[in-house]
Amino acid sequence: MFSGIKQVEMQSPFVDWSNHPKLVRKAFKNVKRNRGAAGIDKVSI
Repeated sequence: MFSGIKQVEMQSPFVDWSNHPKLVRKAFKNVKRNRGAAGIDKVSI
């Protein structure tokens, strides 16, 4: 019935950042570049 639809697995919004130092650096650089301004989700820090 839904043969053409790809099922997407939901991921937890919580990430164990201790295992992903490169992601932490990338996220920090993005925040620094945007000067903490709200992103596409309109949430500022």
